[in-house]
Amino acid sequence: MKYYLEHANLSVVDAQDTVKFLLTAIPDWKIRGTGEWDAPTGQTVDWFHVGDDENYITVQSGGDGRAKEWTGQWTGVKHLGIVVPALPPS
Repeated sequence: MKYYLEHANLSVVDAQDTVKFLLTAIPDWKIRGTGEWDAPTGQTVDWFHVGDDENYITVQSGGDGRAKEWTGQWTGVKHLGIVVPALPPS
């Protein structure tokens, strides 16, 4: 088994628009799953897994404000999912 990046999780203001953009930009991708999550913030967050059978991007609603200029310094990815064959014993 190889190590690989399985998914990235992004929080956005308009999940539907982001999903539409991804499906337009990468026509081979599809919506793999969708649902709702009761976030610790008290919000109900809509989420979508958009990708193929091996990789995807989780797009979730609940983002607030505008994204910063990409050339500036900021933090924004919720998490990355990395597949590994096994973890060594601790």
